[in-house]
Parts: sequence; C-alpha cells; structure tokens
Amino acid sequence: MPLYDGSLRGWLDYLKSAGRLLEWAGPCDPVYELAAIAKSNDGSAVLFDLSAGAAGGGAGTRSTGRRVVANLAAGRDLLASAIGCAPGRIARALMAAAADPVPCRSVTREAAPTKARVMENPDLESLLPVPTFTPGDAGPYITGGILVSRHPVTGRLNASVHRLQVMGPD
Repeated sequence: MPLYDGSLRGWLDYLKSAGRLLEWAGPCDPVYELAAIAKSNDGSAVLFDLSAGAAGGGAGTRSTGRRVVANLAAGRDLLASAIGCAPGRIARALMAAAADPVPCRSVTREAAPTKARVMENPDLESLLPVPTFTPGDAGPYITGGILVSRHPVTGRLNASVHRLQVMGPD
C-alpha cells in the first residue's frame, strides 16, 4: 500500500503523520533566514507559513501570505519513502521508472489542479517568497524548479529540473 497519494499535499500529510514535518509559523525572512532554519532542523521537511512577513519588515520582505516548503526529501530515507522503495534501492527504482514511465493522461482544463488559477504575465517577485540561501548567492533562487521549454524549430517539448535565479518579475 502506498504511503501517500502521489500529490504534494498527500506527501506533506504523510510527513506530518510520521513526525517528519516541522511547521514554521513565526516570522521568517526569505533572505538567508529561511535556508538557515531549514538546514538546522533534524532532517525533517519544513513548511514555512510566511503570512507574518519577514522579521522587522527587512529587505527580504518580498512577499507575505505565502507558504514555502523545504527539505521534501531531506535524506535517503525520505527520498526512498517518497518513491516507495528501500533506501538501498533508490537508483534501481529510478532506473525502472525511467524505463517504464507512467503514461500521461489528458484532463480537461476544469479538472486540472494546475489550471485552478491561471495568471497572465505574473510578477514572480511579488507572488513567490523565493529565498536567497547564502550571502554568496547572486539573489533569490528556486532550487528545484521545473523548466518546460519548446524547441524553436521542431516544437518538441522538454521538461528539466534546474536551480532558477529570479532576476525580475518575469
């Protein structure tokens, strides 16, 4: 029986029930402080509720009323749980999944959770509390961002995981 339903909300519910989710509701500045708190916990995932804004309204107050999650797979044991295998079998499980992927299924726009709120020309800097992790970073980064792109000539789509620096509103 799977540990969760495959959704982010389901994974967070599982982590909470397993005592592996720290819920941070106090003030937290996305510039340096968020990353420091995430790193200093016991290896659990951390769900930040930034609705209180940054402590003292400092320079890192880019957005309020948003939530950020860190350390979703903070160790081999959590990663293995997320993909439903033993910690020593992660590489094999990932290779098997790549060799036999779950087929995509079409859903209507009304049924797609990702289409529940569609925005034209969103301002990322005001919508997302993107953290700046260290003083050596050039700015705020989305560390596990999925970039979907279309080849300009063939039109073929590609999806890849990147560390994405937010350099402006778009």
